[in-house]
Amino acid sequence: MKRSAEIEYNIERSAETMLARYESTLCRNVFLNMKFDAATGRDFDETDAPFKREDFIYGWIQGRGLESFAVHADYFERHEKRALAERFDAALSSLANGMETLRKQNNGRLFFAMHPDGSPRVPVNSNAASFTDLFYARGLFAAGCRLRDLPMQTEARRLVRRVNEAIAERSFLSDQITFDPKNHGGHVPGKFPLGPMMIAIGGAALFEEWETADCFISYLLEHHVNTGQWPELKMFDVVEALDSENRPWRDRGGVLCDPGHALEFIGLTGKCLLQMPHDARFARLYKMSETLLVQLFCHVFDQGWQAAGGVAKYYNLSTRQVADGDMPWWVLPETIRAGAALQRLFPTQCSGVAERTAQAVDALLDGWLRAGWNGFAPQTRDAAGRAIPVIPALPDTDPGYHTNLPLIDVLDGFVPHRTLRRNPTINEHHSNDTWESADS
Repeated sequence: MKRSAEIEYNIERSAETMLARYESTLCRNVFLNMKFDAATGRDFDETDAPFKREDFIYGWIQGRGLESFAVHADYFERHEKRALAERFDAALSSLANGMETLRKQNNGRLFFAMHPDGSPRVPVNSNAASFTDLFYARGLFAAGCRLRDLPMQTEARRLVRRVNEAIAERSFLSDQITFDPKNHGGHVPGKFPLGPMMIAIGGAALFEEWETADCFISYLLEHHVNTGQWPELKMFDVVEALDSENRPWRDRGGVLCDPGHALEFIGLTGKCLLQMPHDARFARLYKMSETLLVQLFCHVFDQGWQAAGGVAKYYNLSTRQVADGDMPWWVLPETIRAGAALQRLFPTQCSGVAERTAQAVDALLDGWLRAGWNGFAPQTRDAAGRAIPVIPALPDTDPGYHTNLPLIDVLDGFVPHRTLRRNPTINEHHSNDTWESADS
């Protein structure tokens, strides 16, 4: 990979920072503490808004942190940096067991925003599956695999199957609380964004649930990608959300594309295609992907790419103009994973992919990481490239989930992580139909 040594250096710097922060706060609580400004390294304190402070816990961060710790442990073990791998294993064990204790105290649930005792910060009026459940199930499974904890793996598989069923049945509810009024996240009745399926596709790669991957990838390619069914849009436009009749959702003056989500979808789809069995069951999926993915990558990249070196948050497919020029940091690593996966999958068909991927690599290393602190990038820059205090999803700094994990996939050639592979001895009995753990 181009500039791989610099990428490896930044992964190690940020990993050391995550470990040091976790180890230093473990005497106070079990949570992963990423409450600092990624642009400066300044810890949030009592002068900051309450939602940035240490006692404001985000379930997304803890779930993502579990998956990140497990993958980092495997990565450093693979690269013969055993001291780092051992530290990540110790932190992973503490975080996983601590979060499981907390979850059992709260009827088998975790929430988007929590008090330190695990209770929700805002009222929760539904038992429906949410993003917190999805991120946590993924993280718990990665932890269980890395720690060789079969009950943990089994519980995670039970949780993720419940979530996947909800996504397929359209009963999944976004639990996101948005901190940016321009962000179109959060639950809206009758609106069905691609995000839940896209993130579940990443989970399918982790769980090696290839039938689920086939189902969700096929659905998104057939329903969210314009292949001529919407003549008012351009070919290969990716619609961020649909209505209950599977028509493009219109919002604030048009049909929107979130280029970052579309590029992340391409990368996670590519990861699945590289790892899933090459047999007749998935022949249709491979053919459809071969026809669409390269064109999608170039089309979406060109819609969202901005001269300052990043990808716009929203593009209006109706007006053919950028609808929100703010650039979230996380899109660049996801773009790099997408471009690298396509070049492995379809090496003779990737005209234009390598050049666009290289643009993303250069922008990440020369613009974002140099403007950040210790291997972390500022969360958001404006269309002119200036760091701005806009929160794309969470005020906490990313625990390597959106930054290091895509880059580790690329550096390691999308090889399934040795200690995160499915253990065939797992007891896959799933008769418990409640959210509570079987042990609660």
